[in-house]
Amino acid sequence: MRLVVLGDSCSGVPGGPHEARLRQLSDVALGHAGWADGCIYLGDHVDGYCDPDTLRAQWRHFLEHELAPLAGGFAPILHVPSNHTVYDQASAAIYRQLMLEGEIPGLVLRRGLNHAVTLGDGGAVLLGTADPENRGKARIDLDFLAEALQALAGRRPLLVCGHHPMLPVNGYRRFPMWRVAPDAAEQALAMMRKAGVAAYLCSHVIAFDLQVADGLLQICTGGAGTLYGPGGAMPGVVEDAHLVLLELRDGAFAIRKLDLQGRLDEWLDWPVPPGRSLLQDETLTAAPREIAAPEGWRQGPDTAHWLTWRIAGSRPAPGESLPLVYAWREDEAAAILRIDIGGEGRPVLRLIPLPCEGAQTWVAPFAVPPGFEIEIAVHTGGGPGGILARLADGPWQSMAGGGARGAERMDWPPLWCAGRDPEISPVRLPSAPPAAALQVTFSVNAVQPVPAFPFAAAGALPR
Repeated sequence: MRLVVLGDSCSGVPGGPHEARLRQLSDVALGHAGWADGCIYLGDHVDGYCDPDTLRAQWRHFLEHELAPLAGGFAPILHVPSNHTVYDQASAAIYRQLMLEGEIPGLVLRRGLNHAVTLGDGGAVLLGTADPENRGKARIDLDFLAEALQALAGRRPLLVCGHHPMLPVNGYRRFPMWRVAPDAAEQALAMMRKAGVAAYLCSHVIAFDLQVADGLLQICTGGAGTLYGPGGAMPGVVEDAHLVLLELRDGAFAIRKLDLQGRLDEWLDWPVPPGRSLLQDETLTAAPREIAAPEGWRQGPDTAHWLTWRIAGSRPAPGESLPLVYAWREDEAAAILRIDIGGEGRPVLRLIPLPCEGAQTWVAPFAVPPGFEIEIAVHTGGGPGGILARLADGPWQSMAGGGARGAERMDWPPLWCAGRDPEISPVRLPSAPPAAALQVTFSVNAVQPVPAFPFAAAGALPR
């Protein structure tokens, strides 16, 4: 299954501030129309939050002028309602009339603002996560989701699409403003895993972001022209206008973010391909040692590295922390990267995403058992969701952070050690296990994009 995915244009206003950017992205999308099996529009088509007559005029301009080129290039286009289109009963009625009451190819189930469709051999559930009784804030119809997944049982691949994220994106945690309430999101994600859903697609936060929850991907792509958000995105210093090309093949994803000029900006293949190239395999001890930067470190958007630390040890006493990995440079004020077991028994990774800037923190969604074996990973192409953890060989989960950057621009720290924090003291607290009880192995792999994507004819990814 090959799809062009975009969301959040907030347009429909002739000559408005978002229209030109949407037009540019539409041209980029149409350049891949012959490759794609369809297009998914994840909501916020028009600016909305206005009276019904103005809203109808916005929809008329959007459908007749702005969406028309895409509609001519893609069949089908799947649409998701959102907070800028469904924010009261009048706007919900307009959306239902325009987008849900006509013929919908492959329709298998429809209720309210939710519907489900077949898509080739697979299927998609399109959720109305915007609550018209609460100004479009996030909610989810769990009963419909369960019924829709049952109706699509056996079809592969399966996607679920909604406007609001289930997991926080770029630190936007507040609910129901920025995401579905955690309890409901946890139930929805559990249903998706049980049904074999490949990914949950969303927008709303004006950003490109990938999160992994027990092996299930959440892909956020908000930025189809809108200028809303701090600096025109969330945040504007990091995020920008874009669309995503998505290919699902044999249970694996190839994900490509393209900018306004159609250039490759960010990418991820998931699961990380087994054919990755091992560059280094090290054992870390309490004695500091130098490790050279891997080949190709930070060379461009089509290079990435997969760093993994496999760590076995004993959990510290309640309220105490245990240093696991410490990596630094002599002329840097703080560790460029460090991994600890925190006071609650949760793995914590601290990273300086940009040289000479402050550290960001990621916390694992689990506490370690008394005798633990964990794996921590950093995918330098995965953004903030590319900081991952798992127990033993369990499913990967993105660690929770509050920033918009991952390790894509991190400096390589030349000095490494395990089991102690050399910045303060090598002396351990009496109740903490000795550093010798830790076993830390560190691997560095080069990761190359899956070939034969839409750029196969050119023989390489565009720069």
